[in-house]
Amino acid sequence: MIRPFASFPDLGAGASGTSAAPHYAVSLAPSAPGGLQAGFALRWSAHEGSGTSAPFFVPTGPAVCTTIAATDVPKAIADRATATSTITVPFDREITDLHILVNITHPYIGDLHVRVISPTGVPVALHARTGGSSDNIVGWYDTTLTPAEPLARFRGGHAAGTWKLEAEDGVPLNTGTINGWSIEVCGRPFETALPAMRIREVAKSQSGGTDVTFWPYPGASRYKVYRSANPRSAGSFADVTGEDANDADPAFHDASAGDAYWLVSGVGATGEGPVAGP
Repeated sequence: MIRPFASFPDLGAGASGTSAAPHYAVSLAPSAPGGLQAGFALRWSAHEGSGTSAPFFVPTGPAVCTTIAATDVPKAIADRATATSTITVPFDREITDLHILVNITHPYIGDLHVRVISPTGVPVALHARTGGSSDNIVGWYDTTLTPAEPLARFRGGHAAGTWKLEAEDGVPLNTGTINGWSIEVCGRPFETALPAMRIREVAKSQSGGTDVTFWPYPGASRYKVYRSANPRSAGSFADVTGEDANDADPAFHDASAGDAYWLVSGVGATGEGPVAGP
């Protein structure tokens, strides 16, 4: 942190405001890995008391956007049939934003259901039999056209692989054509490895035992907990994740008796990260 402190104006209950200059300032080392999500929490104090905010994360590095067009078009959309076109994205990024350009000719777009499906099988409806007798669907979802379902569903996913556009004609008499479509993928590289997870608080539980909470991290899908009665011996820490009722939650209830010490690690797409304590 270059400047870890800032002040705020007086705020009423439920109100919001901006910090007063000089504001907080943060600088990351040039060696910070690509895709790192820098985590922050605000420790605040006021006349009425003090506390710590929930953590929030800021992605580092600019997002890169690339547009790729389908090469297997045109594709005819027959009556009561589904036409499918594909685009293969040869690179992988963690998706931060995604737009779809569609060029479909059809004399009655109320007949059509159009969806895009990610390489992992996540479907998002772009057009859901609206528009009645209007002609054609041409434009960019999510700029000039509004998708039937949010494209934000793809955020955080992998870009690499085969994307599908499906246009289904559910009513007889009219036919159409997928003339072309493109996908614009914006994203950052995935982290090569998770950072160390940190224990946030250790407190006696009202129901007995000890509650251990740790700071969450967006790249971790679950957490592993290690326990020992002897913190001086790294080899004495045993994996007790099996005692956790929900290892996706950044909290662990330890029902064991006696003194104990804990270490925690995160597990994500690149495997288990380093083990760290308080």
